[in-house]
Amino acid sequence: MKMLILFGLIILSGCAGPEKKTTQTTDKTLRAKDAPAFLIKATPSGDSIDDIEYFIKKTKDMTTYELKYEEDDEEVSLHFDDSGKFLEKEQDIKFKSLDPEVQSRIRKHIDARFDNYKIEETELRTIENQTELIDVEISHHEKPTGLSELSFTLQGEFVSEEVENNPQIETLN
Repeated sequence: MKMLILFGLIILSGCAGPEKKTTQTTDKTLRAKDAPAFLIKATPSGDSIDDIEYFIKKTKDMTTYELKYEEDDEEVSLHFDDSGKFLEKEQDIKFKSLDPEVQSRIRKHIDARFDNYKIEETELRTIENQTELIDVEISHHEKPTGLSELSFTLQGEFVSEEVENNPQIETLN
């Protein structure tokens, strides 16, 4: 029996890999008059800015705020904690704009782990300490599934995976 338990622990320890998170988030749209002052202050202006939106996001552990807008037809999102501290910036980019070698590394990772999934969206994410990551959102193109957001370094090395938690959607991975 002890040998069986030891064997099971060895098998389980070998299954650990890069970080995978599942989050349950509640989003609520805010009117400009209800948005905190720090969101209003962070809102850009100019002819290239369009479709400004404000959100409050709640998870089990924290409340954050998001300012989302279009700049030159690309979506930009700024995230803040509930005290107004800047957390991160996400900016849509075209996957094809990445270096071909980086594209290749990312595609190899997706193809190896997610059969028949396609890239839905690609973003460049800048975190408060100026770390930049490439976030690639993928979904299965034949069945309705949850979305997975995969994060990679600027060199295309896999960092983490976050899965949208929606109990009404079948997950294939």
